[in-house]
Amino acid sequence: MGSIQFFKTTKLAFEGSFPGFCGEENLVRFLLVFYFFGLFCLRLLEDKIMAYFDSNINSVKKVGPSNSDYYGAMTRCTALGAALTGLQSNEERFWIDQEVNRQTMSSTIRDAGTWLGAQKIAGTNQFQWTDGHTTGLVTMGWGPKQPDNSNMRGRGSQDCVHIISLNTGYTRGWTLLGFVTGQLDDINCGYNDDPPQNFYACGKKPS
Repeated sequence: MGSIQFFKTTKLAFEGSFPGFCGEENLVRFLLVFYFFGLFCLRLLEDKIMAYFDSNINSVKKVGPSNSDYYGAMTRCTALGAALTGLQSNEERFWIDQEVNRQTMSSTIRDAGTWLGAQKIAGTNQFQWTDGHTTGLVTMGWGPKQPDNSNMRGRGSQDCVHIISLNTGYTRGWTLLGFVTGQLDDINCGYNDDPPQNFYACGKKPS
């Protein structure tokens, strides 16, 4: 239905319901009020969602493109007065993954890695959060057979962690390894090109 036909149909329906409220000018005013009221309600809903997120997930998050290794991402977060975030729950992991996929949806990027605030405990193949306040389990959400400490391309031990985000239509390497979007992978801290697009996830405890 075209916009003109929609307008005429809406006008007829409106006049049938409110016979004393006639005229295209009044109808336009009504539709504008209805439109902005809808935007207002949507804003309230977004505020409630973010309030739930902040109060229940323990950390305010900012996600953005990094194109750097772990140390560069850490520097970016420090400049924002935050730290590379840990994951208090799977909900946090899902939120970061969805945010990365949202930011890359309109681009040609189909896979991305997001640096987290986690490093390997010396002498083990276990990890701990480094942001100073996250207490969730680092073992949550690993990809298949991870962490594997693979000495990929001879680059040494994989002592850091990133979230692998896969956009719709991705069917290459990560999928062949059995990954689904939002799972964790261990990685060398100085690695910044697999996936070729990197993000940071900064967080800080609400004051």
